[in-house]
Amino acid sequence: LVAQNRDGQFLGVARYYMNPESREAEFAVVVTDRCQGQGLGYHLMQRLIDIARQRGVQRLVGSVLRENDPMLHMAGDLGFRVEGGATDDVLQVMLELS
Repeated sequence: LVAQNRDGQFLGVARYYMNPESREAEFAVVVTDRCQGQGLGYHLMQRLIDIARQRGVQRLVGSVLRENDPMLHMAGDLGFRVEGGATDDVLQVMLELS
């Protein structure tokens, strides 16, 4: 999913890649600095969840920097479970879709 303004300028993007064997998908969301804090990331993530569910994804997973409080708060609001990650600086967020 790509969000652009009326002039075609990039505002944000959300995507996932699903492993066809496990039906688990890793997601990423990026919003330009000037659009952060306005709900665009939340909207993109809600749409991504809906699309993933429709396409048979069983679990969404993502890596979030421990210091990224807005993303961790959004993940919690959307029902993601937060766990430790590969390093002390990175947390893993997971959402069961099935």
